[in-house]
Amino acid sequence: MLKRLTLGIVILGIIAVSLAACSRSTPTGQQPVEILSVKGPFEPYTPAGPSVEITLENTSVRNIISLNATLELTKEFNFKFDVSPSKPLLPAETISSRLILIGGGFSTETSYPLQIKGEIEDGTTFDYTEQVQIIEP
Repeated sequence: MLKRLTLGIVILGIIAVSLAACSRSTPTGQQPVEILSVKGPFEPYTPAGPSVEITLENTSVRNIISLNATLELTKEFNFKFDVSPSKPLLPAETISSRLILIGGGFSTETSYPLQIKGEIEDGTTFDYTEQVQIIEP
């Protein structure tokens, strides 16, 4: 009886370790990045579309090595942040990305989904969406 119980505990332990190694993502409610602002349009105004800037802050205690944001208006606009394993976003640091939204109109009185995706230096990934308003600079 004790051998079966021990074997069962060992098997459960192996399964738990395997699952943890395969899927390392941040728990819901513990987002490692805070959206500080989404601003636009900026001058000079272009006929192609408005320019919008997103500013994010690393609120985790670890370095972020990959970071992207997708703003969904009438279509999706992908903001790339200059973050990599050789140039991580350190804890408490902020970073901005500006993009001309070609064909992308928006209202400052409407909320839009902003998806934040990235990776922390330990391999943990995050992917979540928050509603944001674009405010005038």
